[in-house]
Amino acid sequence: MAFNPKSLANLDAGRAKGRKGVLNKTTASVKSALTEAFEQLGGVDALVRWGKSDPAAFYSIWSKMLPAEVRAEVNINDGLTAADRIEGIAALLRAVGKPVEGATDVEYQERT
Repeated sequence: MAFNPKSLANLDAGRAKGRKGVLNKTTASVKSALTEAFEQLGGVDALVRWGKSDPAAFYSIWSKMLPAEVRAEVNINDGLTAADRIEGIAALLRAVGKPVEGATDVEYQERT
């Protein structure tokens, strides 16, 4: 029988799907076992000792726990208009000897 790549897409079709966000039994039992082992190995105190003794390994693992992307909304309530901000940026660029190119305040306002 020849290989049919479309059959791969149908592998999950017959499997029962759980509720979204609910751990399956295997995942839950492994998580429980790891939590118990963590506590038996000394918990947070042991983790701190390990981090002090091998900071490179500790921070390597810790960095993988950080979110890949941070989303934030910044509101600036300084009373400046868009034109004021553009002129301020242009002044900074001129002060460091960089050419000032780009939109004027009129062009900026037309785009927004």
